[in-house]
Amino acid sequence: QAVTKQLRDFGEAALEKIKKKKMAVDESAFTSQLNSFLEFYAAWLPLPAGHAAYAPTRRQLEKLLAGRKTLRNFAQHQGSSAPKNTIDGIREDIITRRDGDAGFDLKAGERLDAIGLLKRFGQLQGRQPRFDSTHDISAVPHARRFLQLARRDKKTDAWLKEFCGLVPNDAAPRAFLPEFEGRRLGLLLAPESDGEAEEDPRLAHLRRKIHGKMRPNPPYYCLLKADGDQMGQCLDQCQSMAEHQEFSRKLAGFAQRAKEAVGARQAGESPLGEVIYAGGDDFLAFVPLDTALDAAKAVHQAFRESGLPHPASLSIGLVIAHAQEDLTAVVESAEAALKVAKNKYGRDALAIQVRRRGGVPFIAGGKWDSFPGELRQIIQAYEAQEVPFGLGYEWRELAERCRRAQVPGGIVGSMAAAVLDKKSASAGLRLRPLTARIQSADDLRNLADLLVLAKAFFSPPVQESAPDTSAEETTA
Repeated sequence: QAVTKQLRDFGEAALEKIKKKKMAVDESAFTSQLNSFLEFYAAWLPLPAGHAAYAPTRRQLEKLLAGRKTLRNFAQHQGSSAPKNTIDGIREDIITRRDGDAGFDLKAGERLDAIGLLKRFGQLQGRQPRFDSTHDISAVPHARRFLQLARRDKKTDAWLKEFCGLVPNDAAPRAFLPEFEGRRLGLLLAPESDGEAEEDPRLAHLRRKIHGKMRPNPPYYCLLKADGDQMGQCLDQCQSMAEHQEFSRKLAGFAQRAKEAVGARQAGESPLGEVIYAGGDDFLAFVPLDTALDAAKAVHQAFRESGLPHPASLSIGLVIAHAQEDLTAVVESAEAALKVAKNKYGRDALAIQVRRRGGVPFIAGGKWDSFPGELRQIIQAYEAQEVPFGLGYEWRELAERCRRAQVPGGIVGSMAAAVLDKKSASAGLRLRPLTARIQSADDLRNLADLLVLAKAFFSPPVQESAPDTSAEETTA
């Protein structure tokens, strides 16, 4: 009843905001869809007296709850032939007038049901919940380098001031880089998507000058998903209600520490990421590319410090995705990477999926005690220009030829080392410890994937001097 009342209160607040924006909705359909949205599962058993009764009673209760969920005797939504919402296509669109002043809250042609309207216009604890757009998050590495250069270069600092003067502050809270005072960071990379108002030509001209000085990163960002391993076995160790409550307190402590480690802003610094959800052993966050590995490490360290009993551990799935990619597909990719971390790499692991536009997605990963360090080593080699960018792809082709020809493992390693030595002597020195472990074509393919993955985290170097823009300025 309390949850239902809170949902209705949120609904009423959303309707008031919608009316202020001079939009109109079918309020009867809004109430009907809201009332049929919640599904509540419950199961209970009497707890016999005695210390030994708690664990078996809890296990029996979990079986009952699983059976209750399987039953799923909730009434299905009784739809109509009216157009469906454009989010999930299940419930009907209930907006009856769209020519109000919803602004960026409602896109052209977008249809929303009651739940969509509640999420878009509802209030939570007196504030409007909001996340930075994926377009803005993908621009954080470029914006961060821009700020670093502006601190030591007067011309770049002038460009920064010009950017902040051209881009309005929309007063929306933003998680990253407070130096930009709420400006849309994505506008440093490219204009907004088609259908938006025409861009100020002065901003387009400024962006060309900035890109001449600093080649921009492609618009990719990361979604981080973490989940505890073998938590059921840990729960089985709880022999009393007090032990179970202590276990829950430790889980809650982990969630809070992870949230603070990733999402907290300290001494004016930008956070590692933007936390979407943190509860129990589950964690989900948006993270920029340049802080993704640090964020994953911070979440894993928070779990290690939680005091949870053996065999509890934490696996993380990380996906690198394009800013314009469908978010549902990105979430599914993070879940797939998490499953690979648990099942292929044996839990307490990190797996990263790369979703390049126009390319085939792939996943690389490994245990926490080795994989992140190897990945950082290769990223540093790229930054020092010690490893050619094409090496990973050449090793992929070599691994496939060796697999088809069933080349013995020792020879595969020698062939990979020969390719490496031809490419670069410095690359040979940097990667020799990794190539020494190659025992099969699959090992070579895994190492090749690691090189291709590291390239996704690489940031282009900054030009020491700005190019001559006099021709551009003449025609601007």
